[in-house]
Amino acid sequence: MQRSSARWIDKGRWLLFFLAAAAAGHQDISIQQAELSRLIAAAPGDAHLLLSRGELYRTHGQWDFALADYDRVSALDPGLDLIWLLRGLAHRDAGRLDEADGWLSRFLRAHPRHLAGLLGRAKLLELGGRRGEAAAEMSRAIEAANTPLPEMYLDRARLCEGPEEAVRGLNEGIARLGPIVSLVLPAIELDRRLGRFDSALARLDPLARTGGLERWLFLRGEIEEQAGRADRARAAY
Repeated sequence: MQRSSARWIDKGRWLLFFLAAAAAGHQDISIQQAELSRLIAAAPGDAHLLLSRGELYRTHGQWDFALADYDRVSALDPGLDLIWLLRGLAHRDAGRLDEADGWLSRFLRAHPRHLAGLLGRAKLLELGGRRGEAAAEMSRAIEAANTPLPEMYLDRARLCEGPEEAVRGLNEGIARLGPIVSLVLPAIELDRRLGRFDSALARLDPLARTGGLERWLFLRGEIEEQAGRADRARAAY
């Protein structure tokens, strides 16, 4: 898979520049599609062009057109199992969740640590109301990522069954990525919900060193007030 992907990236690099230039110039989607269709008509056996047009269709909600292009890519390059992932994403975005699960599961059986596949299936499971399974899939995505994004920890926390599980997941992210505001603030809110006011206050110290002291002092006052410590709240305010 990695060799196949590298081959596709190298061979199709010029097309990435074409698409990026189109996006940078706010080129209308119909113009991009027309240009790709013109290139495909001139080179109908170029699977890279078909794949790029399929992705353009998929990301703009034209799922059946995307799937038709993916079918043509598979006919030209039967060994490209990346198509399983793209078919799964297209069916998921179209709301055909059973078909999506089949394709994404097939792809992940072949590539169990593929980040886009794991994230794609986590979103699929969430859409299907299977939040616990979605959180578990997000945990696998976090484990597979070289450097997980903070949003991955936030998404998992949102999917967790309760605040205890959610705050443990956020603590894992803070330990790995550092006291990032986008992770620390939700952890503070969860601590407050759980009545762990001293833990919430302890999280403020590294944030105060990043600047914006007034903001963090005001939040400290709110937490102290919530904890019933009026004197400390007044001091912070």
